[in-house]
Amino acid sequence: MPVVDVTFGDVVRSLVTADRVLYPDDELKLRRTLVEALRRRGIVPQGVLSLADAELSWPRPIDLSLTGPAAPVDLQPLILSATLDLDPVGPAGPMPEDRSAASAPDDGDLHDDERAFSAAAVGWARAHAR
Repeated sequence: MPVVDVTFGDVVRSLVTADRVLYPDDELKLRRTLVEALRRRGIVPQGVLSLADAELSWPRPIDLSLTGPAAPVDLQPLILSATLDLDPVGPAGPMPEDRSAASAPDDGDLHDDERAFSAAAVGWARAHAR
């Protein structure tokens, strides 16, 4: 779904997409019945050519693999670290490897751990700017 400005039409497309993944055959024609019921109430996605399942489904995203030759940057360790940081009970995730103070912004208000994180984040961003 879109990140912002979600419409009822977006919800219809999301429902159809998820249902097609779970029940590709739709033997009971429940998906078609739902779409027709919503159409009768004026809830129709914008920008679709028809109300067929294939047209209503969201297009498949580009390869979102976090590893392998298709992924220009290995984000898996950073995503894991960020996820661990959000856990209020568990330990914090590891910092990115580059902790050079030379790349940290010069800000007297930062504490040592904030400086280290800032340096690591700036170093990571420079290394992965592409």
